[in-house]
Amino acid sequence: MEELKKQEIIEQGYNDSIALYDEGISLEELYEILKIYEEEEYYLTCAGIKKAIDKVIKDYEFRHLDG
Repeated sequence: MEELKKQEIIEQGYNDSIALYDEGISLEELYEILKIYEEEEYYLTCAGIKKAIDKVIKDYEFRHLDG
C-alpha cells in the first residue's frame, strides 16, 4: 500500500474519532472502538483512533492545569 493511502486511512480514523467525541461519545467508548479495530487487525485505523485519544487526553490535561 502506498504511503499516501496509509496516511489517509490514519487521518480518517482520527477525524472520525474526534467527530464522535465531539458528538458526545466518551473516552471509554473510544477505547472500546480501538479494541474492536485491533481485534480485526485494522492497525492504520487504530493509529488514527489512538492519535485522537491522545489529543483528547492532552486537551483535557491542558484545560485542567493548575496555575
